[in-house]
Amino acid sequence: MNDQSQNTKEKIINLLAEHIGVDKEDISLEDTFTEDLHMSASDLIDFSQKLKEAGIDISQVDFTEIKDVESLVENIISQEELK
Repeated sequence: MNDQSQNTKEKIINLLAEHIGVDKEDISLEDTFTEDLHMSASDLIDFSQKLKEAGIDISQVDFTEIKDVESLVENIISQEELK
């Protein structure tokens, strides 16, 4: 993982931790949004807005297909690499 990808990963995890009110160390890439992080559909919508506001391009992210933190991070990083 290059520096930009690592920075993106850390930014996403930091925003997620802030959004759900936990320490970033308490979030692992394997955590699922609904089961492990107890996020509802509206929580995911709010979080996606937070990502947009932070300058992260989520235009190609289908949140109905994203189940865990790792999938979200990989999806966003792969979109960045295409630019």
